[in-house]
Amino acid sequence: MNFESDEEIFAAVSYTSRFITSVFPVDCTIGITDVTKFLAYYPGNKIDLKVKPSTFL
Repeated sequence: MNFESDEEIFAAVSYTSRFITSVFPVDCTIGITDVTKFLAYYPGNKIDLKVKPSTFL
């Protein structure tokens, strides 16, 4: 699969991140960032850092 833009990469990673938490046997969160801010955040069932997209690192 070839991605032609950062937006396509972000969309693919964001889509799969929603399912990654269900694969791990322990509770976890997923954060997607660029070098300056969160682009997306998916909390775990018990762990929620309350990060909002666009929060700076």
